[in-house]
Amino acid sequence: MSLISAFLKQTIYMGMPDDSVLKREGTVVPAPNFSASGDAAVLDKAIKVKGVDEKTIIDILVKRSNEQRQQIKEAYQQSSGKPLEAALKNALEGRSGGCGAGAVENSGPV
Repeated sequence: MSLISAFLKQTIYMGMPDDSVLKREGTVVPAPNFSASGDAAVLDKAIKVKGVDEKTIIDILVKRSNEQRQQIKEAYQQSSGKPLEAALKNALEGRSGGCGAGAVENSGPV
């Protein structure tokens, strides 16, 4: 019985592509119904609210693809006149370790 069990465990992996063959892509997919200016406005409000709305900031940034985050960054700059990274860094200083500001850096697929 153990021989059959060992054989079955090995056959599960047969026919599956090697990791080196798989394309390395990010795990975050573009958000549907995306609006860079809408997200920028929500982020601006979350940054300016008393006590900073960290949950909203995180919810938006982690659910947008890198390309969408770059568009939000541009929209925020146009609407507020200041860089999103600086606004996040100032708002989150001493809170989340600046992880919000790091999320909008152009770092490729996540």
